[in-house]
Amino acid sequence: MSEVSPIIAIDARVPACAVVTPPARLATGTVEGLLEAVVRERAPAWRSVVLDMSRVESMSSSGVRFVLQLDQWCRRQGLWFEMRAPSAEARRVCDLAGLQAILDAQTREVGRGVEFDMPAEREVVGPQLDEIEAELERQGQPVETILRARLVLEELLLNVVDHGRPCSGRVEIHLARAASMLRLRIIDDGAPFDPFAAPLEEHPADIATRRIGGLGMVLVRQSCDWARYERRGDANVVEVGFLPPHQTRT
Repeated sequence: MSEVSPIIAIDARVPACAVVTPPARLATGTVEGLLEAVVRERAPAWRSVVLDMSRVESMSSSGVRFVLQLDQWCRRQGLWFEMRAPSAEARRVCDLAGLQAILDAQTREVGRGVEFDMPAEREVVGPQLDEIEAELERQGQPVETILRARLVLEELLLNVVDHGRPCSGRVEIHLARAASMLRLRIIDDGAPFDPFAAPLEEHPADIATRRIGGLGMVLVRQSCDWARYERRGDANVVEVGFLPPHQTRT
């Protein structure tokens, strides 16, 4: 049987995140060459790799071996790895093989984390960011990570405050660590809204003809290494992640 190549694309949310979509059948005859294809396509800008398992219809031990090999390769390269949205069959096989527990342990948040609760008011955003920055400094986060986190949080919080209009009038912010990644979570109970869903605008090189505005989400997507949006009940949950600056690619 001929080899089947995975679909490898850049996450529209975050240019530093590569999304690998394997074939529907992860078994002997389809997994051969999958890892090699990922290695060939790897770009210097990659900081994280997401394996999208939502379309997997069947999976054998060869498929489990591919997932393990991809995870190990990512760790050697200093890349964050996540298996996302496994289909019912993929989850069943991964559970039987003990693979799901291994991957969950690698991405599980550790420690108690830190939570903030703020009014959804523009004048509160600056002082709240100062408080969060001070907390990240206490945690010993690198200066570069703190600056990127503040920039991303500012844009996301202003987006909620100016456009989301949460029913409760409040916004929750959670800081946590998952392995080497600093993870920030913003929760609001406004209308459903995925801030990453809209396509990025093309901005002309000539600043004189560039439209004022529209740069916020460009900065957000270029500044974080991983992102995810989910509607949980009546709440918008936006998560972004930052890897240490020393976790470089080779």
